[in-house]
Amino acid sequence: MKVKLRYGKQQFHLLDSRGRVLRDPHKFLTTLRVRGFSLNTIRAYAQDLQHLFSWLHSPGKIKTLTMTNLYDFIDKQRARNGSPRSINRRLNTIGLFFRFVTGKVLPASLPCSGFRARSRDRTLGVHQLPRQNTVRLHVKVPKKLVIPLTGEQVRLLIEQFTRYRDLAICYLMLLCGLRAQEVLNIEKGDIQPVEKMLRVHGKGNKERILPLPEIVCDLVAQYLSFERPPNCGTNVLFVALQGKRRTMPMTIAGLRSLFRGRRCQPGLANIHPHLLRHTFGSTMAARGMSLPILQRIMGHAFPETTMQYVNLSMTDVVEQFRQASKKVAEYYR
Repeated sequence: MKVKLRYGKQQFHLLDSRGRVLRDPHKFLTTLRVRGFSLNTIRAYAQDLQHLFSWLHSPGKIKTLTMTNLYDFIDKQRARNGSPRSINRRLNTIGLFFRFVTGKVLPASLPCSGFRARSRDRTLGVHQLPRQNTVRLHVKVPKKLVIPLTGEQVRLLIEQFTRYRDLAICYLMLLCGLRAQEVLNIEKGDIQPVEKMLRVHGKGNKERILPLPEIVCDLVAQYLSFERPPNCGTNVLFVALQGKRRTMPMTIAGLRSLFRGRRCQPGLANIHPHLLRHTFGSTMAARGMSLPILQRIMGHAFPETTMQYVNLSMTDVVEQFRQASKKVAEYYR
């Protein structure tokens, strides 16, 4: 069944081949909006449901999903080159939607006699935890090593920017670890130049306060004085400076285009905004910042997400390995 995704009045709608709104997805997405989920989160759920109903031949089949159906869904997603993380997210969305429609738990678990749960929860206490005989159906996600930018690459990238706005955006991700959307969400009132603090509106409408490096304060001040048009009808800090969208809030596509235009430079072929956030995390972890502090600064919900930055930089691994090898060699002489 061909399903289209339409946006209107702060709400996403799934339409069938005849242009009719699918009732159950509409109710599900409406509850997300009422519960206060962000627009980006609702869009992600809507896109996952679009994949689901494009795969189903009839909307009513959602109530009769079986394990075999889910395997077929995974196979179709793999055939379309879906990434393991995306497939797992869609499986999770299917489970939530199935429970919303039927009131039951989706039969999406596998018998696993060799799986053994933790015997004790050492974080919350020492009580025994019940044994788990099943695990949730998911696709194995390969662990990929993300190589952060080197100092030379960072200097080369910064040299490519000539506007105060673009330099401020670059440093906010590189020195504060902000996500691209978090940079675009900054309003003029979020900058506190005297205290050198910044209020960040993160994922899930979660706010956090970060210290603001002096270089970023200076760049933002210069951008406001010399580049930002005085007749902007928005409180958003970063706006488009040319074209038809001049004075309007900068979009995620506009931010990405800043980096896309620099990929022709040697050493910057794979540059993208999120790589600057990765570079911040790996650099701070390599320089000894404690993981709880790094987790709070980067706005991670789970410490496991922050732990990945400990193993990001192969440069630091190689350097420390060589230093240790020299000491070992001297010891055995």
